[in-house]
Amino acid sequence: AAAAAAEPSASDIAEAEARMQAEMADLKTFMSKIVLGNDYSGGSQGDRPALTVSLAITNLASACIGELHRLQPLSAAARAKWARELDWLLMPLQGIVVMRPRVKVLSDGSSVEIMERVQRDDIASMLPILRQVDADLLALLDRFQPGDLALDYVKPGAGGGGAAGGGAADRNWWVARPVVP
Repeated sequence: AAAAAAEPSASDIAEAEARMQAEMADLKTFMSKIVLGNDYSGGSQGDRPALTVSLAITNLASACIGELHRLQPLSAAARAKWARELDWLLMPLQGIVVMRPRVKVLSDGSSVEIMERVQRDDIASMLPILRQVDADLLALLDRFQPGDLALDYVKPGAGGGGAAGGGAADRNWWVARPVVP
């Protein structure tokens, strides 16, 4: 009876399949932008893949983290989108390899030179650093819990001092400003 209760229902399976189909469609669209360099005309006017990936990471950061107007952790949805799409963006980098000669010793003691596929040096050194910076950023945002900060936010124009005459507060009039006690 316990095993029967643990089995997913037909509607759960259909929902999971629909989610997977939607994610696959998103991934196909995402990868086509990278491969085509945002040029859907069929011409050769697209950006280089490295620039496309760089711009996509910038846009992803703007969409997920740029909308934070307070020091607070990322929402679960934003964190999931960030992790999923960053993995998608870094996936092509992991496959960039170069061929390097290597000496292989055979079982009879003779040696032969073979070509070995290894990740490019710059990617092999920088990709782990990028992953660490990503983890550090998310950990830093997680530390900003609402009750732990000695920091208040005021709506612009609600007192609390402010920049007079064309400062950042005037350009971003909708963003609450931090006030340190």
